[in-house]
Order: sequence, then structure tokens, then C-alpha cells
Amino acid sequence: MQKARVRETVDALGREERVYLEAYLKVKNLTEDTDFKGKSAERLKAMRDGEALSSSALKELSQSLADKGL
Repeated sequence: MQKARVRETVDALGREERVYLEAYLKVKNLTEDTDFKGKSAERLKAMRDGEALSSSALKELSQSLADKGL
């Protein structure tokens, strides 16, 4: 799809549709981020093994999400 067509399509969307599109694109970008995937897999394994997140890990996660605009 050409950039001009994408712009036309987005311009024609309502506010609610644009908010959904923005969230969708953020999630799509995150799921394609190999570093994020690796860290997520490590955290999931730790949770399944019964490990809790430390306060500093929670702060790091919160900052990472904030840096990504989430």
C-alpha cells in the first residue's frame, strides 16, 4: 500500500478507530522486538518457576513501558 493511500485511510478514520490503530501498531512493534521477546520469555519462565519480581525489576519494567509510550 502506498504511503499516500495509508494517509488517506487514516485520515478517514474516526477518533476511536485511530486510538485502536495506535494501540495495535504499538503492540505489533513490541511483538516484533527480539529483545522484548527474549526478556518476556525469561520473565514468563521465572514466574512459572515461582519467582516473584523484585521492586527494581518492576521499576525497570515500568520505565521500559513508559519509554515505549505504553
